[in-house]
Amino acid sequence: MWGSHRQDKSLGSIHYPAGHTTEITTAHSVVDLIALAMEGDDIQRPLQVRLENEIAGVEGVIGLPVLFGPAGWHFKSPPEIAQDELDALHICLDAIAQANTTEP
Repeated sequence: MWGSHRQDKSLGSIHYPAGHTTEITTAHSVVDLIALAMEGDDIQRPLQVRLENEIAGVEGVIGLPVLFGPAGWHFKSPPEIAQDELDALHICLDAIAQANTTEP
């Protein structure tokens, strides 16, 4: 059994996963996104996207609310990010890039 499912009126539908949940959840998410793209309308979703200077010189993969549809993802308007948050984001992206290039 991959997990159990129970209906509770106070909490809604609750799923207790067991097994390869990360892989299964990722697969379901990909299928859901493909289905959304095939419907033809852009819809706002929080997604992990690769930025290439679309926001204040940020390059790397981060999670943002974006519009997603048949042509891929885009911003309705780029989010405004405070300078201290941009500084912290650049530090994190630099650390991730360093970790990805360092040999074990």
